[in-house]
Amino acid sequence: MRRRGFLAGTGITLATVGSGCLGDTPPEVSATVEIESVTANDDPEDKATVTVNDDHATVEGAFRADIDCVTLETAAFASNEGDVIVELTTETTGDDCDGPATVAYTGEITANFTINDLVLNHVHEENDRKTVFSYERGD
Repeated sequence: MRRRGFLAGTGITLATVGSGCLGDTPPEVSATVEIESVTANDDPEDKATVTVNDDHATVEGAFRADIDCVTLETAAFASNEGDVIVELTTETTGDDCDGPATVAYTGEITANFTINDLVLNHVHEENDRKTVFSYERGD
């Protein structure tokens, strides 16, 4: 079962333009994820591994879902300082569901700038965010 979630970042600015400005090009970032499998189990966990290479990152993870009939939605945000935040949420796709479940996924993050900091969050409810990966580029 493969499903695809996609939302292109529209250059939503999280910080004001300052000395870290990228010039005349507004920051843009996009994130795509593809569900590899959805497995009902009693003890799902949130986890992810991300590899960052300049303006591109690859993602592999597992999302703890309440039920097994879901799809993943993505949102990606960028700042003028090269910061990226990606958030994954679930959307229910049916009513004959079991749970809880682990949603295994892979994906990519691309930007029109060098990624300095990256945070990947799993959002279970509006105020329930779990940071599953954090990256800070060394000097």
